[in-house]
Amino acid sequence: MRMYSNMTSRRLEKMAHRLGVDCGIKVAEAQEDGRYFVVTFGDESLQRPIALGFTDEEAGYAIKSRRWERFVLRGEPSRWRPSISV
Repeated sequence: MRMYSNMTSRRLEKMAHRLGVDCGIKVAEAQEDGRYFVVTFGDESLQRPIALGFTDEEAGYAIKSRRWERFVLRGEPSRWRPSISV
């Protein structure tokens, strides 16, 4: 999977930092799990990226809700489906 940063991923990272979450977000070519992924948490690179969603609105909602953090902290499966439709 090819992952990269762009203006949207940087904006999402800044949103997370304002909420007190130190994470790195990258964009990938669309996968079955999503397009935006958390790839680092704190100073640690994640073994498996955590999907935030397909659109920037879904990813923003996922960051604000902070429900994706349980996949990092508890090691739950990394597939998360947002409860909103955008």
